[in-house]
Amino acid sequence: MSLSSVEAIRKANLYRVVYLGVCNMTLFIAHSASQNLMPQIYKQLGYGRLGQINFFILYFGIMLASIVATHYHKKIEVKTGLLVSISTRITMIIAGFLATYCDKYNVEGGLCSPSFIVVLNLVGSACFGLTTSLYWLWQGIYVNQCADESVKGTFNGIFTSFIASSGILSYIIATVALGKTDKFTFYCVLLFFAAIAYVLFWFIKPPVPYETVKEPLHVPEKTLRESLKTFVDILMKPRYFFIFFVMVFSGVGGSFFCSFLGIAVSSTIDSTDQNVINEGVAFVFILLSVGGVSTGLIIGRIADKYDKIKIMGYTMLAIQCAMIVTLIATILRNYQIAVLSGLLWGMSDTSVNTVISIVIGSRFNGAPELFSAYRFLNGVGCIFTTLLGIFMAKDAQIFYIMLIMGTLLVLQHHYYKYEPLKDERGKSLLQMQEEKLLLEMKEMHSHRASITV
Repeated sequence: MSLSSVEAIRKANLYRVVYLGVCNMTLFIAHSASQNLMPQIYKQLGYGRLGQINFFILYFGIMLASIVATHYHKKIEVKTGLLVSISTRITMIIAGFLATYCDKYNVEGGLCSPSFIVVLNLVGSACFGLTTSLYWLWQGIYVNQCADESVKGTFNGIFTSFIASSGILSYIIATVALGKTDKFTFYCVLLFFAAIAYVLFWFIKPPVPYETVKEPLHVPEKTLRESLKTFVDILMKPRYFFIFFVMVFSGVGGSFFCSFLGIAVSSTIDSTDQNVINEGVAFVFILLSVGGVSTGLIIGRIADKYDKIKIMGYTMLAIQCAMIVTLIATILRNYQIAVLSGLLWGMSDTSVNTVISIVIGSRFNGAPELFSAYRFLNGVGCIFTTLLGIFMAKDAQIFYIMLIMGTLLVLQHHYYKYEPLKDERGKSLLQMQEEKLLLEMKEMHSHRASITV
């Protein structure tokens, strides 16, 4: 294939990645603030820890679905699957819309009964979780198919930046709506953006294939039993352990800021006015999104030029820094430090998740099984953090943060324990397999020569 042809395909696929990014950006304008402010809003509405319970069910569903995701992802048309998954996300926004509507207009009974709203949240969370694994698997494969080896980091970074950028507008909406109007108006605006996103996803086009790109090593049509066996076998292979610990690490860290950062920030705001508190928390999440966008645009290019495995370790250290700043803000009850923690969380969380996708795409040739393992192990980390938050005493915030920090340190220690040797870091799995095959052939040839002599 000529250089001009490769450039033309790369450009066409870049447009596809950008379009998919715009679709996700629009969807996450509705989804980001709705999800991350959910524990705080439901607590204010009198539903206790319903928000955290929603997170637990969501993550448990993701974990279960990840086990069979590679078996079903080719059996369901990509656009259909994405639209179904988006519908479950919108269901969660509708649940919040209904809860805030009933609260604003003091409606009781029927659809506004607390039991119905709780059931709608729990069922919606379960459906959301069961479809999310396939949602990210399809998109992870899609972005890596759009990129050749030289731009995998750049394309993943661009895609991640669009998602992260959604938070800026999402939390600006939250800041204005929750600070100047009310929770119900906030959810009305989110539903509007969710509807636009649903329409945009109808027009996604498949990637233009590169003739020179090698396909991932996998058996095309496996039975469900074979798929489950393959998934378990992959989880047991030491060559993947280093990235598995990062996947769990990203789940623990990501779940912490989704389910708890808003509560931690609200404790630093010296006010009893819910609008003032919600406005202050939303501003922190705006900076979180700014940090995510700026880092997403940079981290991909850095990963294309330097040691991806070493960069992965640095992103884990960045999350530890965000945890330390959050702990200091909570101890001192200092809102300014909490604002800084939001910026650090955006930068570090985007970095670690982007680099995971890049390493799967470059070192492991975009293997679908590893994208599923990513969602599964990320879900394990999320479930651990969420359960800890549900059962932790309300006045034990500092102890909770310290437990999460300790967990992250243990996971990072095991990452370094299984980190690949320096001379293997730049090689993909296919390259290592080819080198092993060549070595075996040379040894066989040498053996035959010695017999002949």
